[in-house]
Amino acid sequence: MIRLAGKWAALILAFGVALPAQTAVRVRADNDAFNFWKAPYDRPDEEYSSGVRLAFDYDGPVTWMKQYHLCDPRGEVCIQQHTRTVGQDIYTAARHIGDPIAQPGARPDAGILWVQESERDARPYRLDEASITLGVTGKPSLAEPLQKFFHGLSPRFQRPVDWSRQIPFEPAFGASYDRHALTEYHGVQLMPHGGGALGSLLTEVRGGAGVRGGWNLAHPWMPTEVSSRVELAFFGDVTLRGVIRDETLTGDLFRRSERVALKPLVTEGLIGLSVRHGRALMSYVAHSNSPEYKTRVGSHEWSTIQIEWRLQ
Repeated sequence: MIRLAGKWAALILAFGVALPAQTAVRVRADNDAFNFWKAPYDRPDEEYSSGVRLAFDYDGPVTWMKQYHLCDPRGEVCIQQHTRTVGQDIYTAARHIGDPIAQPGARPDAGILWVQESERDARPYRLDEASITLGVTGKPSLAEPLQKFFHGLSPRFQRPVDWSRQIPFEPAFGASYDRHALTEYHGVQLMPHGGGALGSLLTEVRGGAGVRGGWNLAHPWMPTEVSSRVELAFFGDVTLRGVIRDETLTGDLFRRSERVALKPLVTEGLIGLSVRHGRALMSYVAHSNSPEYKTRVGSHEWSTIQIEWRLQ
């Protein structure tokens, strides 16, 4: 397992190697342990229980989008950037405290280790994003050993997990597209959005709207100069998803595996805040998802901590 982890680390370094056009680096962690409004023993540690992201931003379009980018050549302001991201997601079934066996009707345990390349074509009033994601499920995702390592750091607050029901190994893939619009009203930024995804990882259509306000607000997606002023932003978003396939719930595409019946409509909401000063940005976001499968009762809450450092 150590040898496999070393190979993945080498691939990650090669994928995100610094290039002259690199503009920013972001580190993001998702975890229901970050639900700080709850006591540590009351944080759920189930459903989408953990995720990590390491992202590298670059100027210019991605190679596979050069002939298909959405910037109009007629001279309007349109900035092209792309991002390379390495991530891991861990999903675990609901369990009673002290019992490693999943409750009846719970989702299967699942891990996905993935890489993604995406392009953003940004205008002052519109943002278009397209991405391709490749990943693996099962033991090569390293979900089991990584979760056991971090649970071992604070075993008093953790639920043991029997990983024998996890979704087995399979290569996974997906493509997605989203469009965001921007309208400002008395200093408040309103951002309706819509898009979809197609692939074994996720197949869905989605739409929603976000709102953003605060002090010294910069544009939400257009590049801006590094400033010594402190930007404080508060934001929220609600998204409605029409889900056809989700690898972590419907199981592997090309082999039999554990699965549950999807709910076709899922609502996701979030609220958060961010602070930017100079080249640094830090944000905290609380998420809430409505039940994603028919045997799930109640919503699931999880949170995100993200740090960004601009290189240019």
